[in-house]
Amino acid sequence: MSLPSVLSATARRAGTAVLIALISLAVGEFALRVVDRVSPSLVFHDDSYNRFRVKPGSNFYGFRVNSRGFLDTEFSDPGGGSFRIVALGDSFAFGVVPYCDNYLTLLEEGFKRQGQRVDIFNMGIPRTAPGDYLGLLVNEGLALEPDLVLVSFYMGNDLTETYQALHRSRPLSERSHVISLLRFALRHREVTQVGVFHHRRRYSDEAPTFSRPTYIKILGGRAMIYMADWQGFDESVDEAVGAIERMATLCRRRGTGLAVILIPEETQVDPELQAEVVASSELLRGRTMDFLRPNRILGERLDGLGIPFLDLYPVFAEAAASTQLYKPLDTHWNIAGNRLAAEEIAGFLHARGLVSGKEEH
Repeated sequence: MSLPSVLSATARRAGTAVLIALISLAVGEFALRVVDRVSPSLVFHDDSYNRFRVKPGSNFYGFRVNSRGFLDTEFSDPGGGSFRIVALGDSFAFGVVPYCDNYLTLLEEGFKRQGQRVDIFNMGIPRTAPGDYLGLLVNEGLALEPDLVLVSFYMGNDLTETYQALHRSRPLSERSHVISLLRFALRHREVTQVGVFHHRRRYSDEAPTFSRPTYIKILGGRAMIYMADWQGFDESVDEAVGAIERMATLCRRRGTGLAVILIPEETQVDPELQAEVVASSELLRGRTMDFLRPNRILGERLDGLGIPFLDLYPVFAEAAASTQLYKPLDTHWNIAGNRLAAEEIAGFLHARGLVSGKEEH
């Protein structure tokens, strides 16, 4: 066979292979979009707050997620005579500890031990931000007729998530369901290989969630909020506080209270971790860092709006010197951290008169 014939045959085979690959990708893309529409999955991009909502009835360390997809018991209907609190937040509100050890569960139980009829509805959804809290309150929270709305604002990523939402341009990896699935599979394999993937069936307060390099990379990837010259700081604060202000306005019109809990990131309460995060990042090295700037500015803004808030940083920074408050190599509180938060929030709500004296009879 002559060289031109060989090249022609090779070109035909290559063309056929490319055509088959393109047809397979198209069929796969169509099939995955149909599946995602019928049964939405966090694997595929979704701009709504429902993307990372947990599947109703799923098992989380022996506790069954309620029918609305929240880590809580079934929500009671209004009119029962109890003081009703809708708690909004991201994965910190949802928690990584068992339901019975979650700070919102402990807060509710503490009120009831004191004879107060208080129901707290944990509406935490992972990977959400203040703009999502506003949407969730409007779409679902207000229908529960709360007496108080409690917003958990996590310093670790509520500002960075807000910034990303303002500047989001979806890359091909998010637009394509096939590519999204492949990326998810590769990440899942990476996490599983280093031994940090956990099924939510048995909790260990000592087990690390990530490898240390991965954890430091996560913290470093969102530490720009502590940079004194980060250009996105002001607009992120404006947007986040604006969402909280709109929530407060809605609540005020209904005679409902609203309060904000500022939750510190582990980087803020651990100086050694701060140094490690900065040293590991080219973006951060040599920059002027202010690890309390977000708390200070948010506190000033909320205070100016007359919105009551509790900054947990001081008590957590003091306790962290002698007690492990975060799960190892994890951005969330462990059991001790949840207990401390519940105690501090209860004291704050009582001191500010934000919870009524309805009592059990």
